[in-house]
Amino acid sequence: MNRTFATAAVAGLITVGLSSAVHADGAYHTERISLHAVEDAPLRSGSVINIHVNGPQIYAQERYQLNGAEPGRTYQVVLEVHQGDPDCAKPFTFPIETTSITTNGAGNGHARARFTPVDIGQLAGSGAHGVNWVLLDGATPVYETGCDDVFLD
Repeated sequence: MNRTFATAAVAGLITVGLSSAVHADGAYHTERISLHAVEDAPLRSGSVINIHVNGPQIYAQERYQLNGAEPGRTYQVVLEVHQGDPDCAKPFTFPIETTSITTNGAGNGHARARFTPVDIGQLAGSGAHGVNWVLLDGATPVYETGCDDVFLD
C-alpha cells in the first residue's frame, strides 16, 4: 500500500515538473508544426519544433526534421516573417535564413537553430506575427509549414 502511494506521488511530481517545463513561456508555448511538400516532392513526415525560452542567453530554439524526403539533398531553412500580420494576409515582410538540413540516403535529416535576444532585436515584445517556415532547394521552395501565428513577448 505504501509502495503504491509512493509510486503515485513520484509519478505526479514528475508529471507536474514536465508540464511546467514545456510551458516555460507564458505567452507562446512550445509548438510542433508540420511541414508539407510544396508540390510533388517526396516526404513521409516533417516538422518544425518552435521553442521560446525568452532567456537572457537564448530567446528561442528551433528543431527541424525531415523523414522520407529526397535522399542526399541540402535544404536552406528560411522563415518568412509577416510582421504584425499573424494571419499572413499580406506578403511577408522579411525572410530570416536560419540553417540548412542535409538528408541522408533514406531522405532523413535534422537540424537546429538558436536565436539570442540580439537576433530577435526589435521584434521582441512586439506581439503576434505570422511565420511560414520554408525549406528551399536553391531558390525553389520544396517544403513549408504554411502560416503559423507566433507571439513574441
